[in-house]
Amino acid sequence: MNLEELHFTEAPKLVTEIPGPKSKNLVQLQKEQESNVVKYPTFVYPLAFEQGKGATIKDIDGNVYIDFFAGVGVLGFGHSNPYILKAAKTQMEKLVTALDFPTQTRREFVEALLQSAPNGLKGNAKVYF
Repeated sequence: MNLEELHFTEAPKLVTEIPGPKSKNLVQLQKEQESNVVKYPTFVYPLAFEQGKGATIKDIDGNVYIDFFAGVGVLGFGHSNPYILKAAKTQMEKLVTALDFPTQTRREFVEALLQSAPNGLKGNAKVYF
């Protein structure tokens, strides 16, 4: 896979004013129908996103941005990373969650995390989810 497949190559690209009309509409509906607790980002950035790819993100008006937030849940891997999606799909076809009960997949993940710990922490580190 080449790097062009991991992001929107046209980023950044603006096709409407910012925020665009569709974003304005969804932000307004959110203000009317959702708690202030969940909409804090739109106070500063009144945007409604449609799709993310790598370190780029597209709003519902077709504007494409470089995503400097990284996003909760996408970490440093970017939006819609095909390698992460493949691994997630494989796991979700077996078991979506077991809360904090042990599973073989969880065990393998913990082992990989512990093995990646810096030398000073190897053998002394613990994992917390």
